[in-house]
Amino acid sequence: GRTALLLRQGFGNLGWLDTQLPSGIYGLWLAVVVCAASAVLFFGDRRTKLLTVGLAVTWVVYPAVYATLARTPAVWQGRYNLPLLGGLAVCTLVAVTRDQFGAAARQLDRLCGVAFVVIEVVAMHQSLRRFMVGASGDILLRSPGWSPRFNPWFLLVVNLAAAAALAWVMLSPSISRRRAIVLPP
Repeated sequence: GRTALLLRQGFGNLGWLDTQLPSGIYGLWLAVVVCAASAVLFFGDRRTKLLTVGLAVTWVVYPAVYATLARTPAVWQGRYNLPLLGGLAVCTLVAVTRDQFGAAARQLDRLCGVAFVVIEVVAMHQSLRRFMVGASGDILLRSPGWSPRFNPWFLLVVNLAAAAALAWVMLSPSISRRRAIVLPP
């Protein structure tokens, strides 16, 4: 009876039940997951496709089994799915590194890279917001009950720069060519 709650917790809570990402970020995140899975299904080899299907089944079944056996469905949180999502990202990288897929794979890479940066920065803001002004506190982080050692906006800019740098490295054509040589077909 709590499928919607489990689905939202599966990728939208930041480790706390009172702090959820905005609904638009859920849509963006679902688009990235669909794009990543599509990349594997369209561009991946048989082994990578089977691994992706296994990850997807685990992503859906594991929380359901856990919540049923523990009889506490309200404790499932998205952070428990991070290894599975990391596996999906690795499968995507393996699937789209070959040069033969051309523009379609590069566009998919760019979409996922930009979405990753947006999701990362919004998640960092939500985390800071929760600790500084409460889960439903001021979105501009004014009048905090707690302040980090560094200015929170500085932390957000550093987080943005780090996420953008990571996305840029992953999208760099020279990196992609090197990956294609290192990874098996």
